Amino acid sequence: MKNEFLHNQPHPETDGTACTVPDDSARLLNPALQTEVEACGGAWTANEFFLFCAAPKSCSVTIQRGREPDLLDKGKQFAVFEFPVTGISCFETTAGFGVCICAGDIFIFDQNGLQTGRLGITARHASVLIDGTRQWIAYDGKLRGIKNFRTDNSANTSGARIEFDGPAVTSSAAPGFIAPQNRRDALHIEGRHWPGKQGGCLFKHEGLYYYFCADFFNRCFKNNLDSFCCTAESLTGRFERRYLVIPNGGIANAFHGPDGKVYAAFTGQGDSSAVNGRPAILPLDFINNEFFRPSPSFILETGQVPSLHPFRDIELRDTFIFNSPDGFYYMTGTTRRSEGTFWDGTNGICIWRSRDLKKFEFIGKVFDYHDFPDSWQNNVSRNKNCWAPEITFYDSTFWLTYSTAPGCGLLKSKTGKIEGPYADMGRFVNKGIDSGFFLEGEELYLIWQNGRIAPLSRECTVMTEEPVHLLPADGQQVGYEGAGLIKVKSKYVLYAAEWNGDSRIDGTYDMMYSVSDNLYGPYCKRRLLVPHGGHGCLFFDKQGELRFTMFGNDRSAPFRRRAGIGTVNIEERDGDLLLSV
Repeated sequence: MKNEFLHNQPHPETDGTACTVPDDSARLLNPALQTEVEACGGAWTANEFFLFCAAPKSCSVTIQRGREPDLLDKGKQFAVFEFPVTGISCFETTAGFGVCICAGDIFIFDQNGLQTGRLGITARHASVLIDGTRQWIAYDGKLRGIKNFRTDNSANTSGARIEFDGPAVTSSAAPGFIAPQNRRDALHIEGRHWPGKQGGCLFKHEGLYYYFCADFFNRCFKNNLDSFCCTAESLTGRFERRYLVIPNGGIANAFHGPDGKVYAAFTGQGDSSAVNGRPAILPLDFINNEFFRPSPSFILETGQVPSLHPFRDIELRDTFIFNSPDGFYYMTGTTRRSEGTFWDGTNGICIWRSRDLKKFEFIGKVFDYHDFPDSWQNNVSRNKNCWAPEITFYDSTFWLTYSTAPGCGLLKSKTGKIEGPYADMGRFVNKGIDSGFFLEGEELYLIWQNGRIAPLSRECTVMTEEPVHLLPADGQQVGYEGAGLIKVKSKYVLYAAEWNGDSRIDGTYDMMYSVSDNLYGPYCKRRLLVPHGGHGCLFFDKQGELRFTMFGNDRSAPFRRRAGIGTVNIEERDGDLLLSV
């Protein structure tokens, strides 16, 4: 099976292989029902969608139906069991569909509610796949052939025991390791092969087999239950590398719809889910005949970030905005040359300006050491890159700092204008990247990497003290790169970027933060501030509101490589400072 997405997925900043790509008209996904459910399964036939649901700790299943997936009727009782229902899935048959329900034993029904089989084993979740003349069942991570049950409605074989057709095998997915980028998925990091700790559901599409399962992934620094999928050419229990399909999707049940598209029925799992605890039917796109992802018509998570619209005409990473005393906001970040990338062939330091944070105009490129072949930067930088520039105004002029990877440099405007020209003040950090400024009174500090900080001399020619590493009291860094510092309500807020979930495959690149009463700490235990907002910045706007920037760097971000701006909520509670978006 040739599949570049599975075998050589590019960096997750790439829109083409992203998990979520909501368009400008996307709306928040609505639940199919406003009722909380424990499990659900979906199907379609005869121009109607069907949704089977069980409430928490309920021993019965109800069925809803309708012409549209979010316009279903009030429903009626489908089946009653001796034990509470823990799992529901639907499967496609030549006669329409069948239903698989876990309630102590595993029960099989046809679409009319007639029981066609029963498997006397206890499982929390199970699913059936009819593949030509063969029948398969997946239950709690096991895969096994079965026989001896009818999949049509020609006879009611209620109570018939299903027989196994061969031994059970454990479902496994190849742990993801993508070289030479040295990117590993969570399974590789944890040293396991089981693709999901809950589920999963079998599904066949265009000749290939798919296994939808659920895992607690720590995406966005939360213990949400996300929906993953993995692919196989044949059902042997071994699948290709898994990938994220539905954030907070839990156990998703895939089925074909009337338009030929694939849909997923699932129950939202996590407080950031748009349908938390409630069932939904979501259309899935099949991208490049390689992988599934949610339709761009829907936003799947609540909060400010998932609905944020970026500046579509400005492509950059490491978005930084400076509220300048001259009345403008200045924006900069990592840019690329037309023939280059953000990793090899960046475009010096480019700057935009705005009066209102709504529309930015391009000022120009103010510095590029590529223009000076004999410069120290050309001898230091591994890939001739200029990353993550930041701006401040100090001693009546503008200053820029930037990364050369490795190391950081400093520039001073000779004219007092943002356009420069700039004097090269040299290399200030030999090991590390992502330098920025912190100004307190007349003291200017340089902060970089994961929270290392040192004061600069008045002329900004040297560091006047040895660098200090700002850390929470538990010793765990706030983030591994993109560190910044700002003072909010007399407290020091240290923020930095961290990958949560896994690194550079399906994880999230988030902005974390920590608070202290003192500049040098200790800082409190790190917290999530901006999901998907790693290596942005915090700044106060001209109205005194605290704002954040982001650029999107992971598969489930609302956008990638674009500048986005939002507002931070500030709450003081029992002497603590709590920030949220």
